[in-house]
Amino acid sequence: MTYNDRIQEIVSSMPSFQEEFILKKDLLPELLALQSEIIDITFAGSGINCNSYHIQEALMYLRERNNQCGNIIDEEITAFEKLGVKLGRLIGKEFSGNIGEQKAACALEIMRCKHRILRNIELSAPYSTSEIDYIVLTEKAIFLIEVKNSNQDIYISPCGSYYRSGTTKKFDKNIGESLNTKTFLLLQALKDLGVTSSNIVNLVVCTNCNIQIQNEYPYLDICYLSTLPHLIDNYEGETLYTQDDLLRMEEYIKLSSKNTAYRLDFNVAEFKTLFAVIISKLEGYTPEELPSELEFDEPSPLHEADKITTNSSDSDSRKTSIIEKVKHITKALCLAGALTSCIYLIKKASNTKWVIQ
Repeated sequence: MTYNDRIQEIVSSMPSFQEEFILKKDLLPELLALQSEIIDITFAGSGINCNSYHIQEALMYLRERNNQCGNIIDEEITAFEKLGVKLGRLIGKEFSGNIGEQKAACALEIMRCKHRILRNIELSAPYSTSEIDYIVLTEKAIFLIEVKNSNQDIYISPCGSYYRSGTTKKFDKNIGESLNTKTFLLLQALKDLGVTSSNIVNLVVCTNCNIQIQNEYPYLDICYLSTLPHLIDNYEGETLYTQDDLLRMEEYIKLSSKNTAYRLDFNVAEFKTLFAVIISKLEGYTPEELPSELEFDEPSPLHEADKITTNSSDSDSRKTSIIEKVKHITKALCLAGALTSCIYLIKKASNTKWVIQ
């Protein structure tokens, strides 16, 4: 088996992410499948029990094997580690989001007021699409809820910029603009249903009660998970909607919700190929070597009487022979990606006036 064949074999053995676009509900399962493929191939034949391993353990093991092999793939390992870290973050983000939403679902179950709950609703309009974590419909208000499952302190600036604060303050997004977009899309859906009086309350819920929250943006409320159901139950306002209204709104919003597939912000094909290159080289496969220099037949010495110019048939034959050799080397250079140099060599060989001394 050649080096390229082995790379193709490894890539073909990894069936995750076969489609270019993916649904949000399928993202975490596909990310976990990709991680499992990397781990299984990395530790194959090692005798190591890797059932509980993550991508980080695979990166460490590959780095160790590279050291044992004399650091033959330093560049590939460095590039692969960067992509591997990004994969780990994507998995962590999806896990964190799912856990946070599940915690919110449990909290909302203890509400006493009459209500309807919708989860992960994707609404769209021309030039705008957004997903809403939760919509809680009550007789007094419609609560548009965004769930944050963060281990870091949260700061929201007066203009709506959302920061996570640890040793440094890290900007996440402008949550004010994000909630305005979600509110607009929800209002459009309700307007299409014929609901003219819409009291929408923007609410950010933090599932971690051990973090500090500082909110200076006046157009949203923010609370801990423990207070979420009580905040909705105790909301003060006049009754706007009947139970029939709540049912109609729930059904229409569900019908309006999209299920859009999108392109992942992660080059899976590059990641798989780079991984296959690393495994192949660690297994001892090497790229096919190209000729290192041109080797022409040594011409036989000519006497003074044998000197000819390029208009003779012998010269034409020799010129043709040299051009054929250049073309042969050109083919090899093309395989190495030097197409520009190849074209230059052919043109130069074709236009030269040959004189045999």
